[in-house]
Amino acid sequence: MKALAVLSAFLLALSFSTRLPAQPTSLRIDRDIGPARVTIDAEPGFDYRLEAAPALPHSTDWDFLATLRLGSGSQSWLDAASGLESPRFYRAVKFGPAPPEAAQDFRLLDHLGRSRWLNYYLGMTNVRAVVLIFTGNGCLKLQEMVP
Repeated sequence: MKALAVLSAFLLALSFSTRLPAQPTSLRIDRDIGPARVTIDAEPGFDYRLEAAPALPHSTDWDFLATLRLGSGSQSWLDAASGLESPRFYRAVKFGPAPPEAAQDFRLLDHLGRSRWLNYYLGMTNVRAVVLIFTGNGCLKLQEMVP
């Protein structure tokens, strides 16, 4: 009976210590509209560098196409140049999440060309950005879209 309790405790501890495998990275290519639409299905929360090469034996000749941040498990990119070039191979290289880019200062121009400076409120650590939208009273469509 004591051996059964020890075995149960060991299996319970083992189940808490094992990590679930990450979602495998896969690429899908859709050429129905002409240019290739490359879709990355991978682990969310990471950045993926999308690259292309004309042939696999020259694996060092990979060209950078885009960096995609996966908020969900899938992201697609339209390779507009794929219709002009010979068929090519694609790959996705996984990176850790990129640090957020912060501007020390930011200048906005209004519709009359007047310059305004964007002031940051650094005390709110949970706010990523504040968006200000100014419209006239006749912009009913925009008023419906903005909460």
